[in-house]
Amino acid sequence: MVSTTYVPRPDKYGPRIKHVPLHSHSEGENAIALAAAAGLDLDQWQRDALAASMGTVLDTWAAPRVGILCPDENDREYATLARELYELLLFANRRIVHTAAHFSTAREAQHKLSRILMESNFLRSEVKHVYTANGQQRIEMRNGSVIHYVARKTGSIRIANVDLLVLDDAEFLPDSTYRDVLPMVVHSGNPQVWMLGNAVDARSNNHGHVFGRARHRALALDPQQCWIEYSADDARYPNDDPDPSRRARLVIDPDDRTQWARANPGRRISENSIREERQTVLEREFLTHRLGIGHWPTIDDDATSGDAS
Repeated sequence: MVSTTYVPRPDKYGPRIKHVPLHSHSEGENAIALAAAAGLDLDQWQRDALAASMGTVLDTWAAPRVGILCPDENDREYATLARELYELLLFANRRIVHTAAHFSTAREAQHKLSRILMESNFLRSEVKHVYTANGQQRIEMRNGSVIHYVARKTGSIRIANVDLLVLDDAEFLPDSTYRDVLPMVVHSGNPQVWMLGNAVDARSNNHGHVFGRARHRALALDPQQCWIEYSADDARYPNDDPDPSRRARLVIDPDDRTQWARANPGRRISENSIREERQTVLEREFLTHRLGIGHWPTIDDDATSGDAS
């Protein structure tokens, strides 16, 4: 968080893949305004993601499912924080569940939201209690709304009528866990499920099917799936290319700084840090985790794992 004179970092290229269901109105502007009032400074890409994902039709979410793919260190959590503030503060008796792959990530998410609330003169009085004990992490508001934090590897939670389910680290979301948590939103009147994560490398990650299916639905223009993806161009030379050395290889140069910028719209990631990362990690890892170019599970892989969606 910085001063209210903060100018958001412009998003020069925009998401490479963007599928937004038709809607008549977006609550994203309200979420953005509330975040600004709370001292949460959003970059342009985060603002655009909120506007796209929070579209409504007759006061119902146009996209019950939202997927945001953006490489690490681009402050994906800022969009999540703004979405959660909107749900907690503008409505009474709302239920939010925020899950992450690890306890440390879930704890950090709670810490960031707590800090925003408690450091704001006009929001501090809206907080009823902040619980930080293991297995009980939650923030309760005086209007009856509450947000629970759960680490998927160390805990489980069962709450009925969840209005917003946030699945952070979505590239590591097991099918079994997804099946377990989805019933929490079934009986809510107008729920939304958010998945946020990085690209999936199926060779090293056995838990990328759920996020991969969300992406597949968006590419198939599913009218209920919103998908925002920041990634470098993943076009490859054909398998029968006249030059055997190029067959199935990426068309782009992984050292192309334009591609670096396209995949990394956040304020905190610098070109120098990307250059250093390029020199220290394997190319396959660099492509997946920094350029957002996945090695996604195939449809056959999805079939063998069972469809949790």
